[in-house]
This record gives sequence, structure tokens and C-alpha cells, in this order.
Amino acid sequence: MRITLKGYSNLRYLIKASGMTLCLLFGLFAPKAHAMDTSGLLSVDDSYYKASDTYVQHLLTTRVRFDLTKLNESGTLAFHFDGRDRVRLGSKTVTSSTKNERIDTLYLENNGKHFYLAAGRLLPKELYVERVDGANAVYQLSVNSGIGLFGGLRPDPYTDAFNSTFTAGGIYGYYRNATVSGNLAYVYNGFKGDVDRQYVYAQTSYNPVQQVSVYATATADINPENKKVKLVNGIMELSWRPDFNTGVTVGVNSFSAIKFYKSMAFAVDDSRQQAYYINANYRIYGRYNVYGRVERQHRHSTVDPGSQNSNSYRAGFNTDNILDSGVAMDLNASTASGYGSKHNTYNAELSRLNWEALQIVLHASYLQNWYGYINSDNIFAYGASGYLYVKRRWSFSLSFDREQGKDTVTSRLMTRISLRF
Repeated sequence: MRITLKGYSNLRYLIKASGMTLCLLFGLFAPKAHAMDTSGLLSVDDSYYKASDTYVQHLLTTRVRFDLTKLNESGTLAFHFDGRDRVRLGSKTVTSSTKNERIDTLYLENNGKHFYLAAGRLLPKELYVERVDGANAVYQLSVNSGIGLFGGLRPDPYTDAFNSTFTAGGIYGYYRNATVSGNLAYVYNGFKGDVDRQYVYAQTSYNPVQQVSVYATATADINPENKKVKLVNGIMELSWRPDFNTGVTVGVNSFSAIKFYKSMAFAVDDSRQQAYYINANYRIYGRYNVYGRVERQHRHSTVDPGSQNSNSYRAGFNTDNILDSGVAMDLNASTASGYGSKHNTYNAELSRLNWEALQIVLHASYLQNWYGYINSDNIFAYGASGYLYVKRRWSFSLSFDREQGKDTVTSRLMTRISLRF
């Protein structure tokens, strides 16, 4: 694998996207530059993926993130940018509608004592369910609660590009203290002036005592054609940790595909899938941990009535320090059967942090697959990773993974260098 200088040309897009804004900000606030705080991340990823001799993908991705805070004398004004660009290095077998350039966030915010206002490409404060090219305003009702309003254009969900076809907006409220926190929102998505999707979102966590926690989230869509309300996804978990050595979690979730009523030119199977599960772990002598999971899934579908249920089981053992060697180990095995298939998986991982600067990770797994209860394919996977940390600012990573099956062999090599400032 060879990285050429032409790959670094993707920095030009990110600089162009934020350069004019930066010049304006520095021009306005240069007299008070001593009060400005700057932090951010610059990273370059080189990813090479090959599947046998038929599929090759080689990408160089540059990401720039920075946060400028305390731009004014009161310290309430800030600017945030997060963007990335990728260059294809000889990848000729891959096509994608997603643009190589992407701006995740680019916005200016004023975080006052009681009133918050942000404008640009952003995620609503206290509600990370939508991304808009617009504005978000929040009024703080008390120390623990507030109400927010956001609206604007919605980045194209298929290409992530700026456009005037999709719109988004909503209103939400939040509350949080040491025991309970939660959000409740109504969100509207539009397409060419029509209702594309509208939904209600709720999320809460509750810690009545230190040993017990409850978490729940739900999204319910409102059908614009018949006004019926349908649960799209939901999660509820109850966790109990009586002491440092013991933990138990029981939960239920329900998911179905999201449907856009106007912008989708194809049909989707929006049947619901539910799962009930329990996780448990127990530490022995404070350093050895055994854990397990049992899960049952049920698919509400009429496509194949005989394959609606699936059961899965997982058991494992890990430790942070084998025989005082500094080596961490994780061994686990899982089995799943249902939907007309069966899978057994065996995993092993070893890792060690050396000199508090270099972490080495080795892993291997073996997967047995049966489709229609015929042993159709077994896959052996293995890999190694290294992470080097230099003075907590620079980091470098290198990872290699390989999978060998009956008909295909896939390999992935990825390097990353990053600088935090």
C-alpha cells in the first residue's frame, strides 16, 4: 500500500468550507484573541479492503474538527466545525451516491444564561435525533429544564448534500437532575412541501438508588395518510448492580424500518421485530469476570410464518491482568438459531498496554454457519492492531484483519494518524 501526496488534496475542501468563517471570526474577535480557547482534531485514515480478486476499495479520508470558544468577552459565543473528505486511490469497483466531501456540523452558537441560539449545520442541543441546516433556540426554564425549537433545511438523506427539497423542524423539552433525566420531542420532516415523516421521540433514564438504573427510549411515527400512530423503535432496560462484582440487566426492544412517505421511490418491509434479553456478569477475586447473555427474538412478518423466532446464547470470560503479566484476555462463545439458520461463534482476544504508550491487540474468531441446517460455510477470522500514543496529542494506529471462507477471502488494512489540539 502506497500513500501519495495527491491524497492530501482533500484538505482543500475542508479548508475552503470553513476558511471564510474563520477569517470573519478572527477579524471580529482579534482584539480579544487572548481570551479565545481552541481545541480540535486532525486525522488522516488510509483504508484498503480487498475481497478475493473481484472487489477492491482503497480510500484516504481526512477529518478536521475544531471548536473555538469564548469568542466574546462574556465567553458565550462559540464556533464549531466537523468535516471530512475522502479520495479514492485506485478504487474502480465501488460506486456510491454519497459525496466524497461531507460537513457533519458547522455552526455558530451563543450560550447565554437563560437563552441558547445556534445557526448553521447542527444537531439540536439536548436532542440529537435530527441534523438541520438552520437554527436551534433553547430557553432554559430552570437549572434542570428547558424547551427548544429548531427548524431549517434537512441535508439530503442519500447524499448528505445541502438542498432545498428536504426540510426538518420540531419542538422539544428536557429535564435532568441527579436522579432522573429525559427528553420529549415532536419532529417534522418535509419533502417538496408535503409531509415526508412526522414522529414523537421520548428518552428517559432513572436512578432511584445507586444500585438500580432504568433506561427507556421510544420513537412513534404518525402516519400522514390515516393519522395512526405506530411504534417504530423502543428500548427499555432495567439494570441492577448490588456491588462491584455483580451486575444484571434485563431488557426488551422493538424495531421496524423507518418509512418516508413522499421521498421514498421504493417499498420497505416495515414489519416489527422484538427481542427480550438478560445480561449478567460476576467478578471473581476482583480480577476475573464471567458474563453471559440470553436473548429471544420474534419477527412479526407474514413472509415466512415458520421462521419467526430466534434464540441466542452467549457466555464469556475476561480478565485485565493474566497472572500479573499485564495482558488482558477475553474468551467468549455464542450460538444463535432461528429464521431458518444457525450460527456458532468462538472468539478470543489478547491485549497489552506497554509503557503507557503502545497498545497491542490480537484477536481470532471462528464462525460456523448453517442455512437450511446444511453446513454451508465456516469462516475463520484473525487480525492484529497497534495503537501508539505520543504525549496525549499525537496517535498512530495500524490494524490488519483477514477473513477466510469457503468461497471468499477478505483482507483489510487500515492506518490512522491523528493530532489533538
